[in-house]
Amino acid sequence: MNCYICGDLAQIEDANLVLFSPPDDETLSKWREVLQFDENTTDIMLCNMHFEKDAFADEDCTILNENATPTINLVAIEAIDESMVIEEDDDDIIEEIDTSNLDMAAAQAAILNTEKSTPIDAKLMEENTIYLDLPGVEIKSEPEDSDAEENNEAGNKASNTDPIGGVEPRLNYKYCILCGDSTDKNSECRLFVFPKQIPQLYKKWINASGLEINKYLKRDIYSCQKHFPKEGLSDNKNFIKSWATPMLHLPPSISELRKASIPPKKPTIVIQKQERNKRTSGDLRLDIDSYSKTFARIVMEKIPKKIVYNGEEKAITKTLVFKSNFF
Repeated sequence: MNCYICGDLAQIEDANLVLFSPPDDETLSKWREVLQFDENTTDIMLCNMHFEKDAFADEDCTILNENATPTINLVAIEAIDESMVIEEDDDDIIEEIDTSNLDMAAAQAAILNTEKSTPIDAKLMEENTIYLDLPGVEIKSEPEDSDAEENNEAGNKASNTDPIGGVEPRLNYKYCILCGDSTDKNSECRLFVFPKQIPQLYKKWINASGLEINKYLKRDIYSCQKHFPKEGLSDNKNFIKSWATPMLHLPPSISELRKASIPPKKPTIVIQKQERNKRTSGDLRLDIDSYSKTFARIVMEKIPKKIVYNGEEKAITKTLVFKSNFF
């Protein structure tokens, strides 16, 4: 006999799978409510994959407690109906790169070309900022009360280039987000929509496939059957069992490409004017250019290159602020 959700248990390589049915009418009513079955459903068989561990009387999870109800893995994901038409706005279409000939360097360049950094407010700093040509370090002298602040969100704007994907999509076109296959190209292709209506399961699919969850909120995405374990497919290949996720034959993830392509940032040194007890460089016969460069080199030699933040070691890339009465 088959599990109502998982299908034929013989197709699943797990010797501990056992089928259960409701022992009485009261339990049957509870199962129907949980599974959202109608009152006419009487023949329900479920395997132990759909019950929490504390629902069993033994450690092997083969003896079900009285009045136990199924609580996990309750949905079988069905292949999409090709007659369905999904409407999308032009703004929701995301450009994809063909992964059949995915070139790592080209993908990295695409990411870098779409990222923009925002400099410190140049208008406020124009009259009070000194830019020195020092490799690896940018030194600025600014007034102490300046409201200008550094914007450190370079590259955080969403790129419209996504190395995850197989084609440039068009309106009402369904394709596998992981390899680009579609029923137009391949008659044996079966597409399964990421189950957005079930948030926990949707997040599980997104994490397993290495995608960015915030990138596809406005449109449906699909995975074909080749990315699921064989035992995760129903006998007729039209259903994905609730425990299965798209985790096979995945392209390089966008996070890996970003990490490999973006060069490490260097910290910026800002020297603020100290109006109190001010002593000009002229009074001290101090060469401002030499002083600033020497100061910067000493700072870069003495400060640690990395710090531990929230338990994670990170390179120092932010702004270092110092005050000086030499300006």
